[in-house]
Amino acid sequence: MSSALPNSKTKVRELELTPEITQMGFTTARVIGKLLTLTHKSDATVQCQFDISNIPTSIKRLQNAIAANNKISLDEQYHAGKFGIHFTDMLVQSVEQEYAKQETDRTKDQEDKQKIIDDINKDSYLSLI
Repeated sequence: MSSALPNSKTKVRELELTPEITQMGFTTARVIGKLLTLTHKSDATVQCQFDISNIPTSIKRLQNAIAANNKISLDEQYHAGKFGIHFTDMLVQSVEQEYAKQETDRTKDQEDKQKIIDDINKDSYLSLI
């Protein structure tokens, strides 16, 4: 029996909304596995297949899902053309932030490992004295 719910190993990624996306009425965006879920102030939820390696197709899927939802597509603050551009920018910023965090974590790990090596060398040197 298969479940539509994500399992514990499924990666959940909250996307930080840009002011432009928020002004269009969207309140949250998250990627769960290969599913993008976007919520709107009207309590409407839009979902579509998402592939970070093919952003143009993913944006098109999202725009089609939004167009099929009258609560969002009829909102006068929503603009389909601008949405695609702003959402793409938001995804790029998200990837850049994730990369920067990974680099920071990697640097910290290297510093921690070097500290351990230095402590071991210091202890070894003191035991020789």
